[in-house]
Amino acid sequence: MPFLIGIENHKFDKNLGTLWRSAYQLGSCGIFTVGDEYAQQSSDTYKTWKQIPYFHYNKIDDLSIPKDFILIGIEQGGKCLKTFTHPKRAIYLLGNEKNGLSDTAKNRCNQIVSIPSIRQNSYNVAMAGTIIMYDRMLKHD
Repeated sequence: MPFLIGIENHKFDKNLGTLWRSAYQLGSCGIFTVGDEYAQQSSDTYKTWKQIPYFHYNKIDDLSIPKDFILIGIEQGGKCLKTFTHPKRAIYLLGNEKNGLSDTAKNRCNQIVSIPSIRQNSYNVAMAGTIIMYDRMLKHD
């Protein structure tokens, strides 16, 4: 069941490298950035961009969504991940730790999903993406 994962306006390249490594490990068929481009990081020990396609979009309106894929934003205040059913074909979009997803990105998403936590602070973006992909793997197995 194909999925892609990406981030809008990332702040820390090392987090992006960790997210890409997890994406490769958990079966993503592609990775992408919106805004700032990816610079290779030591935390991406698999050199993921050489293993699966990497796409870059200058702005969220440029994001290309393949037919039959659902764009899912990962953001506080969305549908709880516990009860969320992952679609067969998905594109997961994360925002950065400081600002989250832009309003434009949230409006473009078909659904918004939230990861439960004990405290209100946001997750590190690489951790949030990894949790989403792991949850997808568990629920689709």
